[in-house]
Amino acid sequence: MGIDASDEAELGTAPVSRGSGPARPPLPIYDLPARLGRYLLLERIGVGGMAEVFVAQQDGPAGFQKRVVIKRILPHLAEDARYVEMFQREARLVASLAHSNVVQVFELGHEGNAHFIAMELVEGLTVHRLARRAWRAKRSIPLEVVCGIVADAALGLHHAHELALVHRDVSPENLMMSTEGITKVLDFGIARSTANAASLTKTGELKGKLPYMSPEAIRGDPIDGRADLYALGVTMHWLLTGRRPITAASEVMLLHAALTQVPKPPSTINPAVPPGVDQLVAALLEKNPANRPPSGRAVYEALAEDLPPRSVLAAPFVREIAALAEAEPGDESAGDGGFIPSSPQTSRVISGWQSGTTGGAPSAPAPSAIAARWPRFVLLGAAAALALGGIASAVVLTAHSEAAPDLARDTAPPPAASLAPVPFEATPTPPTPPTPAAPPTPAAAEPERTPSKPAAPVKVRRVELHGPPTVKWRTARGKALGAGKVTVELPADARSVVAYDTRRSARTRLAVASGRVDYDAAPRGKLDLRAFPFAEVFLGKESLGVTPLQPVTVVAGSYTVRFVYKDKQQERAVDLGAGKTERVIVDFR
Repeated sequence: MGIDASDEAELGTAPVSRGSGPARPPLPIYDLPARLGRYLLLERIGVGGMAEVFVAQQDGPAGFQKRVVIKRILPHLAEDARYVEMFQREARLVASLAHSNVVQVFELGHEGNAHFIAMELVEGLTVHRLARRAWRAKRSIPLEVVCGIVADAALGLHHAHELALVHRDVSPENLMMSTEGITKVLDFGIARSTANAASLTKTGELKGKLPYMSPEAIRGDPIDGRADLYALGVTMHWLLTGRRPITAASEVMLLHAALTQVPKPPSTINPAVPPGVDQLVAALLEKNPANRPPSGRAVYEALAEDLPPRSVLAAPFVREIAALAEAEPGDESAGDGGFIPSSPQTSRVISGWQSGTTGGAPSAPAPSAIAARWPRFVLLGAAAALALGGIASAVVLTAHSEAAPDLARDTAPPPAASLAPVPFEATPTPPTPPTPAAPPTPAAAEPERTPSKPAAPVKVRRVELHGPPTVKWRTARGKALGAGKVTVELPADARSVVAYDTRRSARTRLAVASGRVDYDAAPRGKLDLRAFPFAEVFLGKESLGVTPLQPVTVVAGSYTVRFVYKDKQQERAVDLGAGKTERVIVDFR
């Protein structure tokens, strides 16, 4: 399975400018494979406004070989000192990032006038192409997959924001989903350090994709990481509904609408979207950055706590979609014909999301009210759904045409259905004319009412939860139950509870088979953690020591492992099954 390159000009995105830039001459025809320094270029997989991208092979001594991605500045820009500086600046910025949700940079090099960056090769698809291929095949994107994409991207962006870097070009094209189900942020080509006021952007020039640009960026105000969270909200809205929250017929109208229009909740287009997800999207799309979630980690924590392991749903889904046929240019079912999903259905009712507020979310929440209460949201994982005899919840879309065309290529995905294709409609069905009011009729005598029976009480059972003080207990739907050793009342049909070890940042779902759940008796697995040349290894707040380490026996569940080597660090997400051993290897060399 090969890696993916985003559609047309999305790799190495050049700035969107109101002025004119250097015209791109016809690209040369390459005789591949070709040598570039110590790399052998094998295949060109993408080209953008600033750079072209190749799959390459790095050769070393003793038969060492490693496949990487080479991003090379376009030949006609290699003579422009400003573009070369932007290109080199990207490499310097991204080289400071070391996170499992950010595509890694290995080297900045040049040979003659050819400036290039060697980067991590990620087997998988961009989120843009993943969605378009799925919709073209009339397949839905499971809600858990959407939320996993956003959670991973938010965590990767949080790492960049902690280093005072703002990506400024977050979009489905710049999120890469690996065949392991992990999403990584890529292309920091126009990223900016908020620690340095100097900018390479010319006056009157807007950087990034207009539909994903935050209101403060449009106004020319100072920006920080919350501008990236706004773009992530646009991406999430698109994945949930098939359209972006703000659309317009021209660039000028789009800029005005982004400053003035309040987006409708995704559930107004896709009724399958739970209220908690509506609230999260609304919070991300706040006009005032002060009213958005405070950080990418806050978004991650709102989504990730009860997501199923990536190996359960996300990894099989992306592998299946990657094997489908590519969306061809001009193929209306791929979205180029102006069809936009509407009136979606779901294969089952999604009930796993809960707001932390009383009474739930209003149907059209006001932005200020959303930000004032900034709730946490919880998703019922696929594992619990399967245990209940259900299937993983999915967002399913049908289609109609929209009068005002959208501006970017990802505005018009095809329909998707869980069972059978839904035919396209050339135009929306006209509304049914109102029925004339009938003349009044004498009121009939009200029948005698019989007293209704009181609702049957909900059956509950008492369950003892035993664990160390660092373990917090929750229901499968996210309700807090307490910490350590507690006795709680659960619905009689409750099948499981979730244990969250705050010391090791571990999440484990435990079956409620009797009147007692004991964390210390939970199934175990082993983590085999290795780093080169060496590293200190952390599970949450707990240091396991410096490698080499013996395999560590821990409770089966989901972990984030952090490796620290000198001033560098990397994180890895691990889903550990009962009786299994998961090996994680990190190379800092």
